[in-house]
Amino acid sequence: MRMLCKMLPKEVEAFIAKFDLTQLNAAYALVKKQNMIRDWLKSSDYCAFIANGSILPRNKDNSGPLEGALPFTSPEDVEVEICGLRGMGIKHGVTVITDGGYSGKVQCWMH
Repeated sequence: MRMLCKMLPKEVEAFIAKFDLTQLNAAYALVKKQNMIRDWLKSSDYCAFIANGSILPRNKDNSGPLEGALPFTSPEDVEVEICGLRGMGIKHGVTVITDGGYSGKVQCWMH
């Protein structure tokens, strides 16, 4: 009882006190925007979206973006705007994107 009611709450409070609120709010805003984009995709003719400025190539252990990689820029003929972001919309159907390993390719399948 003591551990559950006294020790655990103190440890949780100490853990939370170390949070960087700026980073936490930025992460929350990112998740919120991602969910808005996913909701938009569900009700559209598109199955995927790649925002302009995204860093698609991953490093070899896939833990983050490849250092020095060029930001993604959508071809104008497939560019769409979703939730205030511009980028490439990929419509449902068969889409093939090729490149080398760790290049950040997207898979899109017809439903």
